[in-house]
Amino acid sequence: MLANKLIFQADLLFDCSDLSIKERLNALRYESEQRVLLVSGVTSLFLFGFDDAGLSYSRHIACNQLGRAIRLLGWNPKEEFIVIAQRTIGEQESYHLIDYAASDPTFVSFLKGADNHGNFL
Repeated sequence: MLANKLIFQADLLFDCSDLSIKERLNALRYESEQRVLLVSGVTSLFLFGFDDAGLSYSRHIACNQLGRAIRLLGWNPKEEFIVIAQRTIGEQESYHLIDYAASDPTFVSFLKGADNHGNFL
């Protein structure tokens, strides 16, 4: 990852500077069994699937309704869900489960206003 670009084997895989919102990439995880790459940005999540020929699909999941402070906590590519934290006031966070199995992802919020260890304040 280079700022807002994702480069794969010396080929530019994705450039999020083309998006209408300013995005910065900050984390990635790869699942070798599923051959899926998850990239976390400041306000978005990106999924990239691979086959023997290279990139087979990409998907953008916008999280801009949550604000600009999301943090990737977990991901299950087989069940197609992602768990993220959103920083709120002070040291508090809210946690969200994103089910992206359908074409329109479902966001479920839980533990609103917890500290960064999951304890209610």
